Amino acid sequence: MAVLRGLWAVVAFLWAWIDEQVTALAGIAPLSPRLRAAGEAIAVQYRLGRVGSADPNVIDAEVVEDVFTPDPQGGS
Repeated sequence: MAVLRGLWAVVAFLWAWIDEQVTALAGIAPLSPRLRAAGEAIAVQYRLGRVGSADPNVIDAEVVEDVFTPDPQGGS
């Protein structure tokens, strides 16, 4: 297993170096951070769809009312 981790580290290092060289020659920003962010966004959406959760941008009105409704007894 340690050998596979070592090989994976070498592959990751080579990919980062190739990405730097190619994007520097092309005059654009490195692709790795953008690809990683896109992959993370896709993974989050996949997990939300698989579990059946609601959209994270949707706010429950009851929760908002509970938080922002003043206490009828005069507390904070």
